[in-house]
Amino acid sequence: MKIKTLAIAPYRGLLELMTSLAPELPDFDITVVQGDLTEVLPMLGHYEDAKFEMIISRGGTARLIREHSTLPVVEIQVSGYDILRLLTLLKGYQAPIEMIGFPNIIQNVVSIANLMNYEIPNTVIQHENEVDTALEGAKSKGAMVIVGDTITIRKAKEHGLQGVLITSGRESVMDAFNNARHIMGITHRYNQKIYAYEKWMDGLEQGIALSDSEGVIEYSNEAFHKFLRVSADESKALNNCSIFERFPYLTGLVKVLDDKESLQSTMIDPEYEISITCKSIQTGSGRDDFYLFQIVESDGEDQDLSLVYPGNFINSFPQLLVSDKWFQDAVEAAALRLFSSLPAAVYGEKGTEKVLFAGEIAKRMGNDTHLTEIVVHKSTDHAFSRLCEMILKARKTDLLYILGMELFDLKTQRKLVEVIRNTDTKILFSFSKDPKQLESESGLEAQVYQLFTPGIFYFPPLRDRIDKLEEYIRSFIITYNEKYGKQIVGVREEGMNVLFSHPWNGNLLELRNVIKGMMKSAEGEYIGGDVQQLLKQLGDSESKGEQKTINLNQPLEEIESEIIQMILKEENMNQSKTAKRLGIDRSTLWRKIKQLS
Repeated sequence: MKIKTLAIAPYRGLLELMTSLAPELPDFDITVVQGDLTEVLPMLGHYEDAKFEMIISRGGTARLIREHSTLPVVEIQVSGYDILRLLTLLKGYQAPIEMIGFPNIIQNVVSIANLMNYEIPNTVIQHENEVDTALEGAKSKGAMVIVGDTITIRKAKEHGLQGVLITSGRESVMDAFNNARHIMGITHRYNQKIYAYEKWMDGLEQGIALSDSEGVIEYSNEAFHKFLRVSADESKALNNCSIFERFPYLTGLVKVLDDKESLQSTMIDPEYEISITCKSIQTGSGRDDFYLFQIVESDGEDQDLSLVYPGNFINSFPQLLVSDKWFQDAVEAAALRLFSSLPAAVYGEKGTEKVLFAGEIAKRMGNDTHLTEIVVHKSTDHAFSRLCEMILKARKTDLLYILGMELFDLKTQRKLVEVIRNTDTKILFSFSKDPKQLESESGLEAQVYQLFTPGIFYFPPLRDRIDKLEEYIRSFIITYNEKYGKQIVGVREEGMNVLFSHPWNGNLLELRNVIKGMMKSAEGEYIGGDVQQLLKQLGDSESKGEQKTINLNQPLEEIESEIIQMILKEENMNQSKTAKRLGIDRSTLWRKIKQLS
């Protein structure tokens, strides 16, 4: 295929020369235009859209294009033949001469002039805006003839001086096209490798994206877009924009990276859980680092510490759940304490509004606040080191929501207290038990307890607020009506009685999952039928010791969905163990979960 080339001639004669040479270059598809220095800048956007592969130009124009274009630029040099012809011409001049130009041109001409025992006064410029000053200086010294590049000659005429253009001949132009041919040969081979790598990565089920140090995405595959629910149109816009603008929580992830280790962060989505691993890539070329983001399926069981982005998870709960006065009063009290850089703590059973509480505090603190959930899974030196690093590197405006502090031994907890006391980081600790009880049982260091006392907030289980159950159910119905395009108005009386008698050991999280499952299977305007049976099918009846059953009077896809959900529940949502029991690999399980959600 021909090399699609844009040739930009700073002067008319070069345009004519390159046009005349085009028939001798059959492997090039050449478009020749005239323009010099800043005249050419408005053209670049249009010509880059035209899918040119290469630009050929000369002198200062070539250098300027190189600064503003992503295309390879080959510069037409001033050859020894060109200089010899120029000096031969100048020797015949009787009028005073001065040469004004960029360093590379001046140095080459002066070197050859010295060999010919011919002295030519000269002034070196670094930028176009220096030309007028140089011309005024030459004129004051008596110069009448100015030798230089296109811009110098044009301005010399404005100053009333004779201009002699340093031109490039046939040999120089052909050398430039030969260089372009060589560069494109290397580029084509490189692009073929890149294309092969990208095709391979496009076919991976693992989401991958590569960004520069500013987060500007250089590449992202289809799986990356699917995982993050980015549409086809959005995926085009995603490349060449900052991933940190689209997913602000990733800024917290890269802050704690070094050149030896990668850190795994977990983003919780309302429908499924994924992990994003980020690794810093050192190029060794003097350029800024790159970041490689990988989305993987992970249950976190092999991690000692993970970062969790709870934004999507929080947004899956109706806003009405956090509108109660007692909730908002607690948010205000905690926010005031955190604004003073004093840690606070929240406790309650799993599934209560603890993370919603953290989310509301972050909102109260302002739009610039990023909420990051840090979960300690195991008490290891690595987990402690990473936790300290995140606390020390967090922005003053951010909120860290830390779970699992009590897993560290008391000696390690004391060390962490010293780290916290020496920072302004805003920290909200989360516990399933009352911190006072943990302290009395030697599970929590007294100094840790004192850190957040009296800023401790308790969230009771749903069974202790059963009077709110109907209101919460209605809120979830409104949310899932919009999500699933239904118009359900409530739960029939007999179904509501079953829901009121349910123990709700999983609290609001369990309630959300139950109502979502019922909404998906409901027909008509009410959730009706055998609600107890629906609870069994969703895997929520084991607290009563009842046998799980599967409804076989439904399509195969629905039966498969019930089996997957049942085993997931039995395995505490551990996808690795679920896939092993089902006799399939994890990627197949993930696809099925995604199809059924």
